[in-house]
Amino acid sequence: MISNLRIPEQGILSVIVMMMASYLFIDFGYGALVLVGLGGLKISLAFKAVLLSLIMLYVAVCRPRIALLCLAAVGVFMAPIVSSLLRDADLSGFIYNLTFATKFLAPIIVYCFWCAIADKPTRLKTARFVLWALTTAVVFNSVLGAFDIGFHSYGTPEVGLGNPGLIFAANEYGALVIVVSGFLLNESWLKGGSLFLAAASLCLLATFMVATKTALLGIVMLILLIPLLNERRHLFRPTVLKLKYFLITLLVSFLTVLVFAQLIAELGLIDRALFFYETGGLSRLIFSGREAMVIAMVDLYVRAGDILYWGLGAPPSFFSAHGVKPTAEVDPFDLLLWFGPLSFTVVVVWISLVLISASKALFSSDSREAPAVLAVNLALLAAASVAGHVWTSGVVGVAWATLNSTTALSWKRHSEQKKGSEQIAEYAAV
Repeated sequence: MISNLRIPEQGILSVIVMMMASYLFIDFGYGALVLVGLGGLKISLAFKAVLLSLIMLYVAVCRPRIALLCLAAVGVFMAPIVSSLLRDADLSGFIYNLTFATKFLAPIIVYCFWCAIADKPTRLKTARFVLWALTTAVVFNSVLGAFDIGFHSYGTPEVGLGNPGLIFAANEYGALVIVVSGFLLNESWLKGGSLFLAAASLCLLATFMVATKTALLGIVMLILLIPLLNERRHLFRPTVLKLKYFLITLLVSFLTVLVFAQLIAELGLIDRALFFYETGGLSRLIFSGREAMVIAMVDLYVRAGDILYWGLGAPPSFFSAHGVKPTAEVDPFDLLLWFGPLSFTVVVVWISLVLISASKALFSSDSREAPAVLAVNLALLAAASVAGHVWTSGVVGVAWATLNSTTALSWKRHSEQKKGSEQIAEYAAV
């Protein structure tokens, strides 16, 4: 422990890990409260606030340098929020803006936590425990949705399409399904091809139940990418596996269409796609009308904004106050307008570091999770760009950061081993 301040380190560490492993069940509990009309009890928000506070406390005491990076990221996001509060002393608007900022910051803060315990021998085992716990929670919630318990993706809790269980924000839940499916698909591929096909079928079924474009796009990408990325050093070479995988992919795609054709029709996915295409062409089919929201936000941003807003960002309350929907549901665009270029840079740099470390782990070490990390992040980037609710998801942050941390830690461990081997070789030469 670096700091002189004494805290029960192991106790706080255990509490943090258990809270991360169980946070989805708190979200499910909040969803149940909403169903019975007690949505005012923000147990999920309070739980995550305590979790992030404990993480910041632990990191600040045990790894001050990492804590400084966290505080710098928080400061960048807080600047436009404080600036907006000084202009308009609206407490509700401040809380509204802070909620969105926390969603962007949560995965970065959780990732810093995993980096802070990088020297602990059980760090990867602990991260995998959290990921398996979250995967179990998603399976449990999918079972509830299969029995029509919970919300619908479209419509009302009583009548509608899609069954995301006890999470009422279907698009945000779709991002979570992508993360845990990536982890599950990678684990099943390592166990054997037949198990992978079974896992892929289950993931597709869960995705069709959610019935969102975000989840469907992500899962299809994962099924295509994970087997290929597990080729590792042979990724860009012709192999027998690639030929087999290509033939199997065609067969599975055909069977999927046959098996899920009726389900797709019942969920109205084809009708929704045709409606968007007929009313706005290909762009509206891809963005589901979000391009109109982008235009409205940019128009207000240019017309009613000023240098301070353009430099620091115009938080969501700025758009709400002028009668414009505060989100275009395209995460990179929303982030850039809401919290400015500095905050946008923080998120982009973090995702870039994750992709770089995962790529190094894929080709330079035997990291078990590297294919999953690469595939999941590419899928989430695609989903965030066309459907949103990924960077602004309140349920995906912990799972996403935990999965991402596995390759960063593996790469660090591999680098340390390589450095140690080189030193041993030097000593032997001397």
